[in-house]
Amino acid sequence: MANSLMTVKANLALSMISFLAVLIAPLATAAEIVPHKARYDIKLESLNVEGFPLEASGAMAIRITRDCQKWEKLQEMQFAVGVEGGEPINIHSLVRSLEGLDGKRMEFTGWQSKEGGDRMDLKGTATMNSDGYGGTAHFQQPIETDWDLPSPTKLPVAAMKELLNALSRGKTDAQSIGFEVQGISEVTRIGPGKAANYENIETEDMSLVEGKSWLVDRAIYFEAIARNEPFLIETLQIHANGVVSKFWHDYHTMVLSGELVALEKISIPDC
Repeated sequence: MANSLMTVKANLALSMISFLAVLIAPLATAAEIVPHKARYDIKLESLNVEGFPLEASGAMAIRITRDCQKWEKLQEMQFAVGVEGGEPINIHSLVRSLEGLDGKRMEFTGWQSKEGGDRMDLKGTATMNSDGYGGTAHFQQPIETDWDLPSPTKLPVAAMKELLNALSRGKTDAQSIGFEVQGISEVTRIGPGKAANYENIETEDMSLVEGKSWLVDRAIYFEAIARNEPFLIETLQIHANGVVSKFWHDYHTMVLSGELVALEKISIPDC
């Protein structure tokens, strides 16, 4: 009888351990996006058009922060491109977005200007369904229009967090569709990441880029995936904390690459 009771107790203990393991495992592997600011050097990686020797270089800065209600992302890029030996065209763009922590509403503003050319302004909102999947993006500028965001589209931070959570749990075929302000992104391929070039990065916390990373290909479409070919294929080397250590932008005629050169962690407020 005593032995039987001990066996029952042992089985109950093992069952409880297994149950707790199921509860704890997702929490232990859940990805958390770290607020940070980063700077990237941009260069021309390759050119797919013969007879047009181009030069291209520039820089991009990203700042991702959060408070108790929302994420804020500020992305600025200055870039020069032109025929080798000629006068380059200078392009300057800035986009600011505010996304609720619940992933249901977003506001965005921005602009892009070319040296000696017109400036294009960007302004609008995106409102998602109650479950955070699908909704409507309303643009006030550059022209007033609405985009239908079909399920399973999510807002950008929510989509990236969902993808990183899946990757951190070992899922190598994770899918993600996100509204990226100027287009809709669809993850098309995932591969193992590479080691970051630590020698080129200015940071006091190298652990931000020492963790596991993945190479994620995203096709970026204008307005609707079903009716368009992607205008950009983006490859991100992204870490589980949301830090991107390198990226490639394939515009079909040329490929631009960006390499992380400065990184700083930003603290989260006590909510």
